[in-house]
Amino acid sequence: MNLRSKIINTWSKAEKRWRLFRIQWESFNNGLVASNELSFGIEVKIPDLWIGAFWKQDGHGWLLWLCLIPCVPLRIHLKRSWGGRFV
Repeated sequence: MNLRSKIINTWSKAEKRWRLFRIQWESFNNGLVASNELSFGIEVKIPDLWIGAFWKQDGHGWLLWLCLIPCVPLRIHLKRSWGGRFV
């Protein structure tokens, strides 16, 4: 398994998100190579006054928002690519 991590610690003005870090790895299953990426960040969403968790599936994986402080959810994104390459 090839595992790499990177501390990003940058502010994305367009997405209103502070990117903390990401972890990338490859996994092998029945001869197929899957490239995986797990990223963490904090978003600033002033209109959203909620506490809890929300998740949805996107084209390549899952997005999870975990909000313990109103308007400041933790964003966790798991991306998976079969045959592609993130690592």
